[in-house]
Amino acid sequence: MSRTRAGAINGRSRPRFCPRRGFKRIEAIVLAAVAVVGAVFVLLWVMRSYTIAHRIDCAKNLQQLGQALLLYSNNNRGAYPRVRKGMIGDSIDPDPKPVYGTGVTAKNPFADDGPAPNDVTAALFLLTRYQDVPPQRFICPSSWDRADNVTPAFVKQRSNFTDYRRNLSYSYANPYPSMTAIGAGYKLNNTISAEFAVMADRNPGNSTAALTKDSPPADIRRANSRIHLEGQNVLYGDGHVAFQITPFCGVNQDNIYTTADGKVNGSPVDANDSILLPAQE
Repeated sequence: MSRTRAGAINGRSRPRFCPRRGFKRIEAIVLAAVAVVGAVFVLLWVMRSYTIAHRIDCAKNLQQLGQALLLYSNNNRGAYPRVRKGMIGDSIDPDPKPVYGTGVTAKNPFADDGPAPNDVTAALFLLTRYQDVPPQRFICPSSWDRADNVTPAFVKQRSNFTDYRRNLSYSYANPYPSMTAIGAGYKLNNTISAEFAVMADRNPGNSTAALTKDSPPADIRRANSRIHLEGQNVLYGDGHVAFQITPFCGVNQDNIYTTADGKVNGSPVDANDSILLPAQE
């Protein structure tokens, strides 16, 4: 073997060793950014999956509450749950004001020493008292609410939720109509129309007041229930539940979170006026 020149063998140059070039700083930053973006997309996908799953579980709650309402009505001449109506003397209060959370420890929900007249939450609690609806059924999994800790052994000693602000994720059609609504044919019973909103995720409160179905979309979105934000699950008169992206989803596009004359904490004023209460405080 002849060496023709230093570093060459048989006329061929010896390959030089080239050390592998390390990552530059900019490449490391790009890779880190890609990893972060990927992680964000995965996190958003997981959150979205949980949101959809919670929405489905919420709809199941409302469907079962709807079945309990129907069973209750079958045992009460078709009427949906309610406690005492407000009276002025011997006459029904023509413009009853709804109340909430009264008479928690009352043993008889219909007695004079029971819940105050026109108590909406006490009306819903009748489903637990008489239809054995577990307190967990009143909690939407998307909310921060917690089920009432009342036990089955003591439920007949109670007439309302311990704290409706934390023990109730849903709002119920106010069962105490004004005399005007009664005159127009309002009845909350098992003959209501299929489009009538009976229950839904909790009323957001004053954010829904003074709106119309023609208000800007951004304003209408802010009027949705705060539980799901993008909309609300709504239980209708025929028992089906639908997720609605606007509160204008009652009969004739009625706002289910206000009375027909724009009040949040009021009573129905016409035959198809669905006002779901209580409202967020």
